[in-house]
Amino acid sequence: MNVSNFLRALSLAACVAAMTAAAASSQPAPPRSSSAADVAIAAPKSYIVQAQTAEEASRLVRAVGGKLLSPLPLINATGAELDERQAAQLHSQGGVHLYVNRRLETAGTKSTTTSTTQLSQYTSSLVDRYSSSISLTSGTSPSVMGFLYEPNYSMLVGADLLHPAGITGAGVTIAVLDSGLWKNSQDSWGGRLLASADFVGAANGDSYSGDLNGHGTHITSIAASGRQNIAGSYYGIAPQANVVVARAFADDGSASYLDVIKGLNWIVANRKKYKIRVLNLSFGAPPQSYYWDDPLNQAVMKAWQAGIVVVASAGNSGPTPMTIGVPGNVPYVITAGALTDNFTPYEAGDDKLASFSSTGPTYEGFVRREHVGVPDFVHDVRHFAGCGGDDRCRGADAAGQSQAHAGRRQVQADGGCPPGGAVRWHARLFGVPAGHWTHQRGLRRQQRRHGLR
Repeated sequence: MNVSNFLRALSLAACVAAMTAAAASSQPAPPRSSSAADVAIAAPKSYIVQAQTAEEASRLVRAVGGKLLSPLPLINATGAELDERQAAQLHSQGGVHLYVNRRLETAGTKSTTTSTTQLSQYTSSLVDRYSSSISLTSGTSPSVMGFLYEPNYSMLVGADLLHPAGITGAGVTIAVLDSGLWKNSQDSWGGRLLASADFVGAANGDSYSGDLNGHGTHITSIAASGRQNIAGSYYGIAPQANVVVARAFADDGSASYLDVIKGLNWIVANRKKYKIRVLNLSFGAPPQSYYWDDPLNQAVMKAWQAGIVVVASAGNSGPTPMTIGVPGNVPYVITAGALTDNFTPYEAGDDKLASFSSTGPTYEGFVRREHVGVPDFVHDVRHFAGCGGDDRCRGADAAGQSQAHAGRRQVQADGGCPPGGAVRWHARLFGVPAGHWTHQRGLRRQQRRHGLR
């Protein structure tokens, strides 16, 4: 090939390359796939919107185009789904408070095995034999000779000494807000189960029966089971108390703030109908604000204001300091910690504070987790408590039930308890003036904004 032909071929190749590049540049670019982060930012989120009234909160949500979920009149709020633009619009308005609809959990896990650690030396071998072939199936009762068990919950708080005297919780109703109740005929619920309502997801007070998680059944049974063993001892601490069950925790043991507050709203609204005097809350979440600026705590304080003795678990996040969860960090409720019996339930000498039990103080400086029991101390507290009791149970959740029903026994014996009774009991326990709790610490300007007067 001569030089002129080579140059001609090179020019032709350059033209083809230029044309190809131009054609390629004229084609539209392929669409960029959205990342998970992009989708998460764009998707609406669940909030609790608070205003002067629940109606006003709903009106404001509608005005920005948000989706209304459930009204929460107990705290002048509503649940809502909002995108970032809608949330920003509401946040910019005066008198409106936005809270992310947080998640929280019970402090327990499902159990697929039976335990014989709470048996006497005479019955353990029999129970081991009968329980070895048990297969747990939802909705059915295990084929265990329950009368062989020797219950120790009642003994550990002194309830077994009160039962023969007629202090059994009769005439008092406890509300348990948890995962439901697996109703077992052997526990003699009968007419004592006054109501069972569902608040999980879209439910808002629907009738519900069952407990596919098990935590609520565990807690409620410690509190009020009417089952008796062969010696006639009750399994429950308040075996003749009435029970109201509010289900806010799903089958996996988790819940949202919105669902729990829906349940609290219903409990307070129906407190007179069912004569609810004690409320048990065996769950928690890490605090992310002052206690009075948390919407769940605000609902709990409203229950306290309504005259209900509220018992909450401290949590199972210890032993690190400042690990008391919501709502156990509210100074108006009875907060229960946990002891371990070292797997010797009938030998108190080796009992000690459980390492997992959450520890105070709270961010605001309250001690909290005031109530963990030792035998003599429990005996003394039972007699002078204005509205309270003590516990000797393995977890903070179970401890709360023990406290709740010691409180229930005292309510039954005394004939009533004002909202401040629990606070005054705290004051007597620590030897400080009650005003230290109710005024110097409690009624700050921010709290009064939420109706605590």
